[in-house]
Amino acid sequence: MIYRPLGNSGVQVSVLSMGCGHLPEDEDLCDELLRACVAAGINYFETATIYCNGQCQQKTGRGLEPVRDKVMISAKHGLLVEGEAEGQPATTGDDYRREILEKQLPALRTDHVEWLQVGWFQAYKLDALRRKGGVLEAIRQLQDEGIVDHVGCTTHDTPENVIKIIESGIFESCTMQYNLLNRAYEPALDAAGEHGVGVVVMGPLHGGMLARPEPALRSLVPNPEITTTKAGLQFVLSHPAVSTACSGMGSLAQLEENLASVLTPVAESDRAEMQAIFDRFKEVADSLCTGCNYCAPCPQGVDISRNLRIRNYLAVWGAIEAARRAYAEIEPAARAECCTQCGECEEKCPNALPVRQLLRDIANALD
Repeated sequence: MIYRPLGNSGVQVSVLSMGCGHLPEDEDLCDELLRACVAAGINYFETATIYCNGQCQQKTGRGLEPVRDKVMISAKHGLLVEGEAEGQPATTGDDYRREILEKQLPALRTDHVEWLQVGWFQAYKLDALRRKGGVLEAIRQLQDEGIVDHVGCTTHDTPENVIKIIESGIFESCTMQYNLLNRAYEPALDAAGEHGVGVVVMGPLHGGMLARPEPALRSLVPNPEITTTKAGLQFVLSHPAVSTACSGMGSLAQLEENLASVLTPVAESDRAEMQAIFDRFKEVADSLCTGCNYCAPCPQGVDISRNLRIRNYLAVWGAIEAARRAYAEIEPAARAECCTQCGECEEKCPNALPVRQLLRDIANALD
């Protein structure tokens, strides 16, 4: 395994890390996969209570219990600010502390975590986070007690706002999207490097899209070792600010492919072939939905994220028949054709996508 500094935190992290959101249902397969990760040298495991139908941390805790001393576990909890969610109060420091001590640590079968992520964080919450007697004070107390070692955040905020989060000086790491199909966060990566904040890249293969073979692309890249998976992971790790690519692997086969991709560098003679992959994806990257789901809920009930995910596959792979089948599986009332063009989604999209036009395009192509 190759290890890199995780910012200025003082810890070394494996360049491939494990996002535990797609763990197998079968307990034995799940345990085998997690322990195979550890045997391969992966030492960072990212968890959240909402993953795996609410069983992510239970699965991770069980699988890693015999090898707990060899890994870093990352817990995650967000915070609500006043008026953010109807009928729900703002998160207090006591709320946050109870969540970690009484819920997440027992689920993970541990008495401490190496990393605590303030999840789904946005820049407008900085003041609420720092409020006297609030969540940040509770987190610092957990650190003083040895229950939490390091504090980071995960975010889908706009690149400009992610830079503000990084510059706040609160977080030792920042988990953000970055891949061949979503290069909008490169300025934020540069800022993280300048401020010594470690970068954990989520979605390095854009939700698995880069793991799919494309015949047209394969004809451009005759070397069978230069897969889109390898190109995608090598691309992410080529940025000097990136500490680790956190991939949501759900099988031993995916683990094996990802390990081969990050541990076998691309030969200089193959750089031109890999550049063909970069150029191919750059053409469509700016119009692809990242799946953050900030546009939800739609007033008309359109499942925007699901429709645009199908549109992503159509734009990248050109698989019209597969796209038609996937579109037909969406409930009729949630299909793109039901969009009334109100524009509320575009006001909330952190990537400023022309969502209404994209929904029109998918409806015209597939309805």
